[in-house]
Amino acid sequence: MFGSKSKPIVGLDIGSSSIKAVELKKSKTDITVASLGLEPLATDIVVDSMIVDSGSVSAAISKLFTEHKLKSKTLPLRSVDTP
Repeated sequence: MFGSKSKPIVGLDIGSSSIKAVELKKSKTDITVASLGLEPLATDIVVDSMIVDSGSVSAAISKLFTEHKLKSKTLPLRSVDTP
């Protein structure tokens, strides 16, 4: 999960009512939660697991990263889990 450089890892969950994020950091002996956040979404943004308004989702993710000072700025495609 963590590479040899031990950069923080961010988990992102896009749900129908909110987007949740958690940032994990690894030290020599532990993995700790460095930051976490939740950004609510309007009821019509994600419907039946489909993103209807990608602009609103993108804005909510940007707000999460800014307000909670999450470090990772990219998600490798292999890390994205789709239903």
